[in-house]
Amino acid sequence: MILEPGLKVMIVHRRLFETDHHRFFTGVVDAYEQGIVKVMGNSWIYDVFTGEPKRKEGKRTKIFSIASGTVMLYELPETAQMDSLAFEFDKDRRLILCDGRHLRLDLTESGHHEPVKKRSQL
Repeated sequence: MILEPGLKVMIVHRRLFETDHHRFFTGVVDAYEQGIVKVMGNSWIYDVFTGEPKRKEGKRTKIFSIASGTVMLYELPETAQMDSLAFEFDKDRRLILCDGRHLRLDLTESGHHEPVKKRSQL
């Protein structure tokens, strides 16, 4: 089975419109069966004042259909410190999930930050 109990994950709701806010859930898999995953963890909400996702207080259990096409699921490293997770923007304004130790996951939706090279420059 791909999603074993105890696996650390982050679930991202796809933004359907450009004005949609990012929605995240980080946690640990409790159970998985036929495209449905039960995860215990934290919801993250968009803070309109800072422009960054903030962790909601209290852990909760959520059930997601990962076969729906409306969510993306990231497997986090076994070493990820789940209680230390935070979102930050780097110097290039890329959205990064980090745990203050080794985890640094770039979640930026936009394209490359470097100019695209012409075929003749390759």
